[in-house]
Amino acid sequence: MHWVWDTYSPQQLRLRTEQVLTAAVEIYTALVDTWFPHLKQVLGLASACPATLDADLYIAPPKGSDSYEPPLMRLSLRPSTGSSVSVRLVSSEDDLYVPVPPLPPGNEPARSPWARPSTPVVSTPEVFDDAPATEYAYTWLHEDLHRLHLTEHGPRRTKSGLP
Repeated sequence: MHWVWDTYSPQQLRLRTEQVLTAAVEIYTALVDTWFPHLKQVLGLASACPATLDADLYIAPPKGSDSYEPPLMRLSLRPSTGSSVSVRLVSSEDDLYVPVPPLPPGNEPARSPWARPSTPVVSTPEVFDDAPATEYAYTWLHEDLHRLHLTEHGPRRTKSGLP
């Protein structure tokens, strides 16, 4: 038996993940700018921008036809002067749990005082569905609105990877 990620080389999966996350950030930004411009300073991801969304991607080496080891990804937000997405392959699952190095003091650009700190989350990258970028964007927006108690129920997906 083969899993969908088995058909991708590590470099192809890294590129696909980067493309999906880049599109997700663009869609999220458009959603906020269109529907919630007045909340931009208090929505989690929007208030952290401009930022770089860093993703560390771990792909387990193949072990056998019946092995189920999906790729793992850690997302973290890093303040920057422009918004971007960066995905890098890591060689070990342990690398996903190494603390993200902080920016040197004085190098952090100005951003909203409401911006929440980035706490990296490890999850399985959801890049194989019909519209993965749209799913990420709406899930991130739903999480942000739920944190402000503007939705009755939390998102259906509990581990979207948003820091």
